[in-house]
Amino acid sequence: MESKFIYSTYILGLLGMYYGFVGFTKVSSRVFSALLIRMMKNVKDFYPLTVVTGILSTLLFGRLQLTQAYSLGLLYLKESSFKKSVGFVLGCGIATSVYLSIIVVLLHFEWLLAGTVILIFGLLALFIFRSDLYRQHGQRLFYAGVFLLGFAWMNYTHQFLAQDPVVEEVWFFLNQHLLVAFIGSFLLAIFTQSSFLSSVITLSLLHLNIINYESALAMMMGGFVGAPIGPILAYHGVDQRGIAVLGVLSFLRLVITGLSISWIPLLSQASFLITLSPSELLVLEYFFVQVLLFLLYWPFEKRVEFTIKPWITKEPTLFHRYFANLPNINFEVVRVYIMDMAASTKEMMNLVCESFTEKNRDAMIKIDEQYDQVEQKARQINFYLSKMNLEELSYAESQKETHWFQISHAFKNMASFINRNIMEIAAQKKERAFEFYPNAWEHVVACQKMLIENFDRMVENLILEDPESLKSILRNQKQIHSVNEEIKLEYLQELRSDKKLSIEGTAAFLSLLSQLQFLNISISRMAYPTIDRRKQR
Repeated sequence: MESKFIYSTYILGLLGMYYGFVGFTKVSSRVFSALLIRMMKNVKDFYPLTVVTGILSTLLFGRLQLTQAYSLGLLYLKESSFKKSVGFVLGCGIATSVYLSIIVVLLHFEWLLAGTVILIFGLLALFIFRSDLYRQHGQRLFYAGVFLLGFAWMNYTHQFLAQDPVVEEVWFFLNQHLLVAFIGSFLLAIFTQSSFLSSVITLSLLHLNIINYESALAMMMGGFVGAPIGPILAYHGVDQRGIAVLGVLSFLRLVITGLSISWIPLLSQASFLITLSPSELLVLEYFFVQVLLFLLYWPFEKRVEFTIKPWITKEPTLFHRYFANLPNINFEVVRVYIMDMAASTKEMMNLVCESFTEKNRDAMIKIDEQYDQVEQKARQINFYLSKMNLEELSYAESQKETHWFQISHAFKNMASFINRNIMEIAAQKKERAFEFYPNAWEHVVACQKMLIENFDRMVENLILEDPESLKSILRNQKQIHSVNEEIKLEYLQELRSDKKLSIEGTAAFLSLLSQLQFLNISISRMAYPTIDRRKQR
């Protein structure tokens, strides 16, 4: 009965440790992801600098897999290079060894009480602090407390498990069969997409002398080799460049593991390391392996990139679920496709006047093709955003999601309006062969240029959110409205003096002016979601 209780609580300890680890890193990604993305975008394409950026990013996030996912996301968005991404993921591994050294320190103390204190403080912070940022830091403390409690209980129960005859046979078997220890840790790392948890368990068992040093080393290296395999399976079908980055990482780790068989035993016997405990020695060797990985790749970085480039033949898959838990990458992906919608809508606006003057229907056909692209992207964006977990979004992130929904819908409406309403007038003009007053038409062309210029300002403001740019958009909207009214008055005056102008042609012309005015209002309205979002900050 007692042994069953110990087994069940051990599993709870492992689950608590995993829950705290994932929760802490997930909240950390919300707090620091904007900073991380800027760092990854702006760092120079110099291998050592990218590795340092990967180290800093993982120290902020606390988890290699998240930094790795963000680096793959920027590569997916073509805002990072293959060389940078490899540097980022290699830097992540070095940072992981820093966290493992902290775990070794924790093994020498009783952290059950400390974990409880941090857990309570985190819960208080969740309810006391009203700011999103403070609440998120409170959540980080809460998850850190959960991790420490799970870790302390796991370490505590290991002592009881070591005394169980059945479990003792398992440890003895692992000590005698290093390949089994390697494979077990390898599979756990694939399942969790991280070697951190398997490494923590290994260090705890080694610290308590439950497993010997050779078995611990085998488990450590198994997790080391298996960690990139899980992301490769998850990322399959998204982007060939990302798969290439993970493939290079897996190959390098496999090579280093093979080389380590010869030099690690020699390092273990070095006289200056005699004072270290087995767990401290293991972490130090793990650190050396990660640094060696970085140094091994450095001379071959350009050659590897040159070799892999011809194999990358497919464009990234549009909107993949791999990024579903990375809001900032999600929004970056959506922003890219929103800009594509903007480009298609602008192309439609450029073709408006041409569709009235050309004899054939080429411009009208092009407008219809561009509209299909806008409609398709709007449907994909809406479907993609709807897949995000609203419960895990902060208030600011949910506001940003609403903002992009509104912008996507507005572009679709504008494109639909051009394709249906304005093209219907152009089709009538071709079928009935009526003419517009030439001078007035020149003013319409000028008005079209003003609309496109204001459209460009609006698109630019979607990214910059500059108050002065907003004022400029609204000023231009009023100016375009005035020009539109002047064209209308001039045309009506010409109609009174020139009897050749048909009533039907006049009605079509005035209808066109009304449609252009609607476009003018639509452009300025698209600034309002941005204005509203600024007020809510």
